[in-house]
Amino acid sequence: ETSEDLTLKQVIASTVCPNTFTVVARVFDFYPFDLKQATYLRCTKCHTNLRRARKPCVNCDDMLDMHCKWFYSLLFKLEDDEGDKIIISACNKECKLLSGLPPVDLEADKDAFGRFVARVQPVIGNLGQVNGARLKQKALPVVSPKMRFIVESWIAKDERWYALLE
Repeated sequence: ETSEDLTLKQVIASTVCPNTFTVVARVFDFYPFDLKQATYLRCTKCHTNLRRARKPCVNCDDMLDMHCKWFYSLLFKLEDDEGDKIIISACNKECKLLSGLPPVDLEADKDAFGRFVARVQPVIGNLGQVNGARLKQKALPVVSPKMRFIVESWIAKDERWYALLE
């Protein structure tokens, strides 16, 4: 684990994995572009992602809805002062950003969506408006704050992945 601030180039070049890094960067982009899509429904028994409208898992005959749970799916693209970029997951259990905010259907629950947006807005700045302008084929400059992020790395499927801790 490093306590000093590293550049994203140093993080990417690190040969130690898993590892924890501190970086100063800003969120340059996020996925999904529509924050109401930042959760998904999954059957924890057969590990099938379900459509929002279909709550019981028909694969498991789970008509009592015992195995269907909501999960977050939120990725940030970070950019540092050198212009280097990495993609990080912001939805792991250890991530403090969404801590205490249980995942639910953000399309159906307006109050939960409001709480979710209030939590991520200080990190993403005007990126919601930037993405909306892109859909209308207009360009807006990205204005998001430079922040200190603690990021962890791990190996999955022979690739290095990164996740936001705080």
